[in-house]
Amino acid sequence: MIVVARFDNAGHTPAGTLNAVVNFSDATPQGSNLDEFVSASAMLSAVELFTISPLDGNAAARQQAVFDALKTAGKLLNNATQATSQLPLTEHDRNAVIQSGIDLTGIDDVIFVRAG
Repeated sequence: MIVVARFDNAGHTPAGTLNAVVNFSDATPQGSNLDEFVSASAMLSAVELFTISPLDGNAAARQQAVFDALKTAGKLLNNATQATSQLPLTEHDRNAVIQSGIDLTGIDDVIFVRAG
């Protein structure tokens, strides 16, 4: 799940409806959802991975695939950052995502991206 969010001291707050569920086979995106998300995105300044299910060996590669797709499309600001730590989704962030109407059923990771 890729979620465009605002970041503050409390955590992440989804910022709008531009979100995407991207299916991966190992670390390779399947289908067109990632491409459609990238095409519709504004300029972004950060990409962070948070895990929901137990971390598997491909979580970092999935995050990298999202970062690379955004970078290749020129959708990342020059100073864009990529968090390399893979943290469990906090209760605050989980609640904020659910309250915004996003269903996390069957989702392994939430990759938050920050608008420029």
